[in-house]
Amino acid sequence: MIVLTNPITVQNLNRLKVQAVHYEANESRGQEWVEVYCEYGFLDDGTFYDYPVPGTGTSLLYFKFENGVHPERPGMMLGRCSECNKWFFLNSGPCDEDGCAGRIEPFPCYSRFRNKIDASVERDVFLATEKFLTNSPGTEGIQFPDPDDINNVRPLVDGTP
Repeated sequence: MIVLTNPITVQNLNRLKVQAVHYEANESRGQEWVEVYCEYGFLDDGTFYDYPVPGTGTSLLYFKFENGVHPERPGMMLGRCSECNKWFFLNSGPCDEDGCAGRIEPFPCYSRFRNKIDASVERDVFLATEKFLTNSPGTEGIQFPDPDDINNVRPLVDGTP
């Protein structure tokens, strides 16, 4: 048996840090979106260290906030009924709920994110983004359906900033 002089230690990845927030627009198509890049890591004596998740080999977590699109799965449509507030992986059309005469409208991910940033009293984009992701107080109660199970609605990130 060999004893390592520099043993490999298992880290408890209990922190997620917002590393970058990019606003983008395609004016010719009338599209606006925000890209949010976070990294998994841990705190050691008050210092954050990013650390790759062993299963994926990366420490990066990515969200894209675009109206009518799911922030965890860019390209997946996301809408909500104007009457019953039921979620759909569609962003237009009639509601499928029995007895509901409402219409599915694109969920305004970008608009709500931008409004939260613009209304932030801290003027700290990173802190406001953390609060938006964790559904902390002051985020207009924004929660999203799980992209694999539309009936499971929760904050995008569990935890507090």
